[in-house]
Amino acid sequence: MRPPPPLPPGRERPGAAGTGGAGARGPAGARTSPGVGFAGRRAFPARRSVLRVSWSKRTGGAMLTSGLAPADAYEYLVLARSKLLGWVRELSDEQYAREFPIGHRSVRATLVHVASAEWGYVRRLRGEPVPPIAERPFSRFQTEPFGPFEGAWADQAQQTRAALQEVQDWSRPVEYVSRFSGRDRRYRTTAGGLATQLLFHEVHHRAQVMFMLRQMGYPAENLDYSVLAFEVEDLEP
Repeated sequence: MRPPPPLPPGRERPGAAGTGGAGARGPAGARTSPGVGFAGRRAFPARRSVLRVSWSKRTGGAMLTSGLAPADAYEYLVLARSKLLGWVRELSDEQYAREFPIGHRSVRATLVHVASAEWGYVRRLRGEPVPPIAERPFSRFQTEPFGPFEGAWADQAQQTRAALQEVQDWSRPVEYVSRFSGRDRRYRTTAGGLATQLLFHEVHHRAQVMFMLRQMGYPAENLDYSVLAFEVEDLEP
């Protein structure tokens, strides 16, 4: 293999010590990435961005064993949620409950479903029993205005943060029985898999709410991770 051509004086290859490439390190030698981060931080510790999955002979399915830091990913979710709820806050009570042929039919029902599911996933992470949907605390918001629901979801976010930070082993097996489409089903995953479901479940239904908002004339725009969390620099043409 031919060696790479020499670089001009004063230049270093990407990733070399002292550069801002892949080998860049922050304080105390910690690797950093250019993400803006949350709570005023300018950079996240660099993490492996590919979810590591192993095939489970016991369950006959893929099991998430490690990967992204769920607690950090949840902060992005809450940031995007705050922008989404800012648009929802502008709706009238009639618009909040208006039905559409998608998702759970209305902005209210879809958001309540997401919050109720989050409450349930947190309890499963902690090994606590989860009652049927109709008996969960968020069910009462199916007929209430937006304000009280928003406050309750903000309180739940604190519980979710704490639960995600408590987990020491994301490969820990999790098994539970839940009723879906009129029948009981047994679910097997890991703590990491459950956290991943918590995160992606909201993204899935968030898109449905954004569709409803745009149908009512509200500019529900891009909530992509790169838009909210990457450090972006405009270059001169």
